[in-house]
Amino acid sequence: MGTDHDLDFSTSTAPESWYEAAAQAPKGDEPRPFAQPGVLPVLPSNHRIDLLMTALTSVAMSVVAGYAWYQMDASGTLRTPWLAVGLGVLIAVAVRLGGGKGDRGSRAIVAGIFYTVTLVVVTCLAARHNWTVLYGDNGLVSYEEDLMRRIADPITLAAWALGGFATVKLSLLLGNRH
Repeated sequence: MGTDHDLDFSTSTAPESWYEAAAQAPKGDEPRPFAQPGVLPVLPSNHRIDLLMTALTSVAMSVVAGYAWYQMDASGTLRTPWLAVGLGVLIAVAVRLGGGKGDRGSRAIVAGIFYTVTLVVVTCLAARHNWTVLYGDNGLVSYEEDLMRRIADPITLAAWALGGFATVKLSLLLGNRH
């Protein structure tokens, strides 16, 4: 058993830093090969977000998914604002793949920013394309009026809000377990 000294939990015996606590912690039987950083460089595994890889994967996914959404809207194949939810999910997954497991809050912020920027760009480009096809350059209806009509639709706003919620929530959920 232990002595009275082992049961002393005063602040004088507590380590002063996490580094000292880790040094005083008992060591396991053998090191786990995948616990060492850098063994699997495919996905980052540190606790800080890899901002460069996060930005690159987010830009790539935003461009690919945004272009697909624009093409579907411009060609008339599928004109629905609910594609924003799928866009948000894809951007959240791309941010997780590029950013690693740690720092869920930063991942959620980056995913939300890229979702919002992609949403605005795709909406403006699609509205511009539709306005040009419908009205040409005759000036009967201005582009801004057509864009505001598209944005002010309650179904569109609900779809965009759900897409933003899906983006941020999925970015927070894809943590250390995934």
